[in-house]
Amino acid sequence: MKPAVLQCSWMRGLGLATFLGIGFGAGGGTAQVPALRAPFPIEGWRYSLLDGDLHMHECIQDRCKPGSRVSYRLTVPDRAITLDVFKDTRRRIEAELRTRLGPGALLQTEEPTAGETGPVRILRSRRMEMRADGTRISTLSTLFIGRAMGVDLMSSSIDPSVVDANAQTFLALIVSSDAL
Repeated sequence: MKPAVLQCSWMRGLGLATFLGIGFGAGGGTAQVPALRAPFPIEGWRYSLLDGDLHMHECIQDRCKPGSRVSYRLTVPDRAITLDVFKDTRRRIEAELRTRLGPGALLQTEEPTAGETGPVRILRSRRMEMRADGTRISTLSTLFIGRAMGVDLMSSSIDPSVVDANAQTFLALIVSSDAL
């Protein structure tokens, strides 16, 4: 699969949440997101900043599967985002994705989950896009809501076996910054 195809999928998905006004931490209050150095220097990943606050990393070496992507947006922590709110947001994004994928494509989703690790609430959802051309893209969306900040993180790849590990690589760096 060509990386440009994966990029198109990612850009559509990320722009979709913004377009629908359902991105987390983007609305309402006047609170400031804590400063966090970005990009994190990660060997084997190419960095770009999109829309002023979306940190996009594309894998360029074998260990993370070339073309895989991890993006994150730092947000104001909103403890009012419950599992039900997260599920509703995912349903709206998935409905729009189904429309955009077109005929012959499928979108399989897993039921979103929630958990807590100390003061951090973790909301997750998974999906698999299966396009008419046979391309499959696995995506893990995770929202971390901490005391000082939230992190809306997505990891995506044509190789589902690297999605979780790639997400963990970036989460470990964010957590080590003591931002959450």
